Amino acid sequence: MSVNINTIPGINYFDKSDEGILDAIADGMAKNMAAPFLSPSVILTIPAHNEENYIEKCIASIAKQKDPSGLELVMEDFELLILCHNCTDKTYQNAIRMGSIYPTLNLTVLQTKRIEVNNVGAVRRILMRIASSRMILKTGYVAMTDADTLLHPSWLFNLRSYIGSKYGLVCGRITIDTEGLSNGITQILAIKKKYEELRFLINQSVFRDQYEPSPSHCDNSGPNMAVRADVYQEIGGIEPLGFCEDVAFYDKIIWGGYSVRHCPNSIVTTSGRTAARAPWGFGAEISSWDGNQETGPMVEGLDAVLERLKIYSLVGTYALTGGNPQIFSAARLSGIDISKLQSHVVKYGSDRALIHRLEKDLDASETWRHKYPKMEIFSACYELEGYISRSPDIFSQTSLL
Repeated sequence: MSVNINTIPGINYFDKSDEGILDAIADGMAKNMAAPFLSPSVILTIPAHNEENYIEKCIASIAKQKDPSGLELVMEDFELLILCHNCTDKTYQNAIRMGSIYPTLNLTVLQTKRIEVNNVGAVRRILMRIASSRMILKTGYVAMTDADTLLHPSWLFNLRSYIGSKYGLVCGRITIDTEGLSNGITQILAIKKKYEELRFLINQSVFRDQYEPSPSHCDNSGPNMAVRADVYQEIGGIEPLGFCEDVAFYDKIIWGGYSVRHCPNSIVTTSGRTAARAPWGFGAEISSWDGNQETGPMVEGLDAVLERLKIYSLVGTYALTGGNPQIFSAARLSGIDISKLQSHVVKYGSDRALIHRLEKDLDASETWRHKYPKMEIFSACYELEGYISRSPDIFSQTSLL
């Protein structure tokens, strides 16, 4: 049974709950929890709203973690926290039952009917606050995934390799389970992924993050992210947003100047269901596609992608040299005010943070959208592929998975 949370009296998914109230709820829950057996180095958090059809498979994938040789992992330093919020089905009961099936899994299942816990961002904030407070090892990781997601058997093994590292955030790869989807939607998902990878490849050929080794990838969303516990507390936690809470969280960490690793070996598979839990979320996006491949997303073409790189390069050169010609040219090409560009250079200390800020500014600019109208994604991929094939030497040292 699928129930839209907006149909529950008193709950509005689009309202941003008061962070103080959510933190008080989290602290109250934490007080009633047993102390961890060992100091956890990884705590995985999962929001669950009416997930009775998925939660058991999700938990089973977590309980069956292995090392690369296939041996089961000792998971004494690992915890799993699930918060069932405003459920009207058997999500809570099913999750509890899985705890008895896997007694060695350090699983805590919480539930709430509080109207303030009205969206995924609110639930993530409660869970991640509890997790970060339980972690004595502040260089351990507070991770998040979704209840309709399956973890690759070596997911935990790979994440553990970053404990004590310089990385404030580890983003893993996300694959989509396309079983039951129409051929048209499957094609759109494939071409969308291809476009993201082609664009990532072109960007990597110009700008390489010195702190992130190759290979890398371009996924950075809620089903597969892990933040270092000390970083989570330093940035003030995740915002309780109804949608794109993971995007805002990623932005916050990037702009904070923390190192981020996009690990190609930490993999999850999330469902391709069209019964959306969040308005404007992934499920809502693919449900809007009617199976006709011509209804895929509209994206930027090659000219816009290359112009962006030119702007980023000009601003980066200005940041190093203070050269006025570069900042004037960047302002002319981007349509962004010179004073704003100069302010960004002062505020954002790393190349990645600066470029990420410029990306967001261009995304929001009407002037930019008028200059470079978006085009149909299949044509855009054709342009990007052609550019790469014409410049093989540029891309020969750039790895993409």
